[in-house]
Amino acid sequence: MHLRTYINDKLAVFLNLVVILLGVFASLLVILRIDTTQSVAIIRNNTTLGLAGFEKASTVSLYQFALIALILVAGNSYLAARVHGIKRGATFLVLGLTIIAEIFLIVITAAILGLHR
Repeated sequence: MHLRTYINDKLAVFLNLVVILLGVFASLLVILRIDTTQSVAIIRNNTTLGLAGFEKASTVSLYQFALIALILVAGNSYLAARVHGIKRGATFLVLGLTIIAEIFLIVITAAILGLHR
């Protein structure tokens, strides 16, 4: 069984823990910073249009960032566990790229939510 070797691999478990913590942090960042008192929120900025380049939608659409973080955590943790039986290095590649993606998601989420203040 490959799951047992995956759980006993300390580095893989550590990287998986980092991925889970970053995903939870990104989700909490979104949930706690959304201002639901406003009816619309800026969800995207198109810089080629200048000052009129802000795309607006309801504040509920900002919860997509929390959902993306949780999908990244669940999907890539499952993928890393499946790949571990084939090649150990591929597991670290998947988890490392997930950490980078979660950090980018946190930065982008903080920037978009910072536009609302």
